[in-house]
Amino acid sequence: MRFKEAKDTFSEFWSEFRKVKYGMVGLVMFVLFLLMVIFESVLIPFPETGRRWRDITYWEDNP
Repeated sequence: MRFKEAKDTFSEFWSEFRKVKYGMVGLVMFVLFLLMVIFESVLIPFPETGRRWRDITYWEDNP
């Protein structure tokens, strides 16, 4: 019975949430940012990005 209650509660929340345009825009932005994090290695072609990001000498030359 708990699953049905949770499902009903989520359905009610989702139907109200869909009516708010700013909420949907925020959700789309959140999903896009999440996808960017997941596919970071595909989107950033520079293979040394992770290592150089934390290297202070790289930032001394390129502030």
